[in-house]
Amino acid sequence: MTTIKLCGIAIVAVVFIMTIKQFRPEYATVLTVITCVVLFTCVIGCLAPVTDMLDYITDEAASGKFSDFMPYIQIVMKSLGIALITQSTADICRDSGEGSIAEKIELAGKAEIFVLSLPLLTELIEITGSLLT
Repeated sequence: MTTIKLCGIAIVAVVFIMTIKQFRPEYATVLTVITCVVLFTCVIGCLAPVTDMLDYITDEAASGKFSDFMPYIQIVMKSLGIALITQSTADICRDSGEGSIAEKIELAGKAEIFVLSLPLLTELIEITGSLLT
């Protein structure tokens, strides 16, 4: 699905949610969550070329061609997943009027990405130190 179609779905959903919110505000949050899930599912469907490339990289890593880079690729992919999930969750919380919860979710995601990237930082420092000596 193209970006234009996704934007169209989002605009229709927002208008519908705003209309529902006037009469039944308790349903607006549920519809927001459902819309986010639908849009997220469509976006994941658009990522077929990315999954094909990841399959290629995995196959090449199994043969030993990219074996040195697999830990880095795994860290980047996990970080991307964490960022997408935390951002989507935080946006839903903000839409529900819970800005403070959204901030904590974003903070937790950033902290998890930082912890996940510590081995990369350690290796970078080691490489820099070996180049300077």
